[in-house]
Formats: sequence, C-alpha cells, structure tokens
Amino acid sequence: MNQRGTTLIEVLAVISMITVLFSIGVGALMASHKRTAFGNEVADAEQRIEETQSMSRTSVRGLKWGMECNGATFTRFGITSTGVRSVEEATLLPSGVNCNLAPGTVIFAKLTGVPDTNATLTLTRGTQSALLTIAQPGIIDAHIQ
Repeated sequence: MNQRGTTLIEVLAVISMITVLFSIGVGALMASHKRTAFGNEVADAEQRIEETQSMSRTSVRGLKWGMECNGATFTRFGITSTGVRSVEEATLLPSGVNCNLAPGTVIFAKLTGVPDTNATLTLTRGTQSALLTIAQPGIIDAHIQ
C-alpha cells in the first residue's frame, strides 16, 4: 500500500526549526532596538550641547550659557555679567541612562560659543557607552563604543 503524507515526527521537526529561527530573529531585533535607542539618546545629548552653545552665541537674554551633566540630570544655565547663575532647564535623562561631564561644568563664551575648557561628556546605559567631546573652538564630536 502506498501511503502519502507526513509523520508526526516530521511535523514536530519542522515546528522546532521554525521556533529556533524565530527566537534568533527576535533576539537580534531586540538587540538592534537597544542600540538604536541609545544612539537616539546620544544624539539628544549632542543636540542639548549644541543648543546651549547656540544660546551663548546669540546671547539669549543677554547671558552667556553653560551646562553640567551628573548622574541622570542634564542642567543648562545662564550666567549674568556679575556671575550670578540661574537655572534655565534641568532635564531628567531616560531611565537607565547616566551622564558625567569632566570637568563638572562647561561655560560657552558669549557671542562666540567657545567653551571655557575642553570637556568630555560620558553617557552610559548598561554595557553601552558614548563619549561626546567638547573641544575649543567649540567642536562637538560623538563616539559610541
């Protein structure tokens, strides 16, 4: 007698292969999503630095502007001609993201936007890290590691 069709073992083998391929694909997709999310956070930090620098260049409210980043908080502040500091914006970073600015504060010169010192902003999230370098004369460079 000629029998056609598949056995239960063959069906189970195909289902097992599909399951393995699916789990590999989901893992790769999730890892890619995490890398993309951290890349977006680095781009946001770079934009905050550039905005602070631009605020000094255009002398918003007649102030020079500076920034600091410590732990999970990014702070932008204005400085009057008498040296009085006022907080303009304190932003909480996304959950799990930490930052450290060395040295602790960067102040951009009024009208030129040149930082008072070279600085490195380190962003970390789990095992991922990125270095944003703020160099005189105001060049910002980002490297995700």
